[in-house]
Amino acid sequence: MSIYVENFNLKFTKDILKGKYNNFVTNTIETPLMDKSKKLTLKNKFKIYFQLKFIIFDNRLIGYIRYENLSDFFININEISIDSNYIEEILKSNLSLNEMFSNKVVYYEGFDNKGLDKLLLKLGLFINNKSLLKRLDLKDFNYSYKDKSPFLDISTFVKGKDETLRCDLQNEIFNDPSRIPLNKEDIILDQKQDYYLKDFSIFLKYKGKPIGYGQIIKFHNSYMIVNLGVLDMYRGKGLGKYLIERLLYLAKEKNITKIFIRVDIENNIALNLYNNLGFKYIDTITFYKNKKTNLV
Repeated sequence: MSIYVENFNLKFTKDILKGKYNNFVTNTIETPLMDKSKKLTLKNKFKIYFQLKFIIFDNRLIGYIRYENLSDFFININEISIDSNYIEEILKSNLSLNEMFSNKVVYYEGFDNKGLDKLLLKLGLFINNKSLLKRLDLKDFNYSYKDKSPFLDISTFVKGKDETLRCDLQNEIFNDPSRIPLNKEDIILDQKQDYYLKDFSIFLKYKGKPIGYGQIIKFHNSYMIVNLGVLDMYRGKGLGKYLIERLLYLAKEKNITKIFIRVDIENNIALNLYNNLGFKYIDTITFYKNKKTNLV
């Protein structure tokens, strides 16, 4: 008996709604399927809500992969959920993400999990890097920025005006051969996401010139600082610390009590900064990638 994948299967979709696969199907699948606000067939719901592949063995649904197409060449996997009773069957199979996604570059990230490492390696994904998830209790944070340089200023992102500025600034701050550059449409799309928070995106300016950016987004039932950075020529001057302190001040002003941040495990400068600010270690996040690096 072989393991294979299907993009849509009506029988299994109906079984999901009956709760037959509750041991591994999560709310990210069940909730949209049960949405009755739109009169859609199950197949049309899949077309609208999901990019998903069912994993099937012996005419049984044993798992699924939920993903998104980032471009013609890049795939981001949002979720991999497998019935634990069939892990060994998958490890013995010829199942391959490279074949599933026509040799595109495939990414996935999740919390450290030794068992998952083995499964992802079998599917063709390898550990690319690791980052640390850290959290700060804002009740312990006290800060006043009034005594900082008169040359420094903060401005809030303005929708419909600052998309190109944010796009260009982030691309310059985070310039890296392995990173897909942003375009204006990415910034517009970001504002439409459930995690996006209006008035929580700020620019750092020096003598009126934008030199840094950072924002706060929703993170599960809490909040996270993301896209934080300053231009290379302004680093090492304490401006990154100033920028994150302004974001923390903004969060505390809005009665946010806890806030998270992610940092590359090898970024010692940022780690020291966040530790000094009081951020505590929560977990390790692993970033996986297949070996199709010629497209990056």
